[in-house]
Parts: sequence; C-alpha cells; structure tokens
Amino acid sequence: MFLYAVNILHCCSEKNVKDKCQVFKSFGWTQPDIMKLIRLNPMCFTSSEARIKERLGCLMNQMGYKPNYLAMHPILFMCSMEKRLLPRHRVLQILKEKGLLREDYLLTSAICLSESVFLKRFVLPFEEVHQVYAQLTGSTVESFNKVVKS
Repeated sequence: MFLYAVNILHCCSEKNVKDKCQVFKSFGWTQPDIMKLIRLNPMCFTSSEARIKERLGCLMNQMGYKPNYLAMHPILFMCSMEKRLLPRHRVLQILKEKGLLREDYLLTSAICLSESVFLKRFVLPFEEVHQVYAQLTGSTVESFNKVVKS
C-alpha cells in the first residue's frame, strides 16, 4: 500500500488531495477517518471528486453507513456501484425484509464473493430476488445458470 500512496502523492497535487479531503469532510468525515481510509487503501483517492461525492451519497445517505465503518472497509469504494454494490445490497435487503436469511449478512462480505458464489448463495435459492437482481445487473434470469456453471 505504501507504493500506491507514493504513486498517488506523485500524481496528485496537494490541492487535489485537499479538495478530495474536503469532499469527505462535507459528508461528516473526520480527519482520522480519512487517514484510516487512505492507510488501508490509498487507491480510494484516485477517483474524481464527483465520483467520491456520488459514492458517499449512496453509501451514507441511501444505505445508511457511517464514516468510521466506511473508513474500515475501503472495498466499498473500489467496486462498481451499478454492477456490484447496488444489486447485491438490494438482494440482501429484500432477503432480510422477508426473513429469508438465517444471519445478518454484511454487504462487505457479499461483495467479496465471486459472481457465481453470490448467485448460488443469495439469488438462485430465492425466486423473490431473481427478477430484481436480473434487472439491476442488466442480465436475465436464464443467464444466472450460465454464470454458475462456468
């Protein structure tokens, strides 16, 4: 991670880094939270300010995550919102609401799973989420079995 941090400092101006820190602070992040995120994964600072704002807005305002949790889980900044985070969050949310999960499964754990494992564990066994997941990922229910078999 040290080499990534050095690379970011080399590529980004001090003003650029400060501006990105201000974006985080505008969402209620403290300096220690920002530093923790950078220490765990400096690549989070390679995104544009607009992308950081969009990501924070979704993670904090729509999904309800707090800065200290997000700082400890930088993977949430590295995955695609449209292809991975939002579809998997919605599936877990539906399964929790319907009482179909035996345990409280964390989004951070779900996004680390491969597509085929996620489908086997959380989508295929529950018809309630087939259409939702297909629609959010831009795929079809029929394509799920192809992913699982490959």
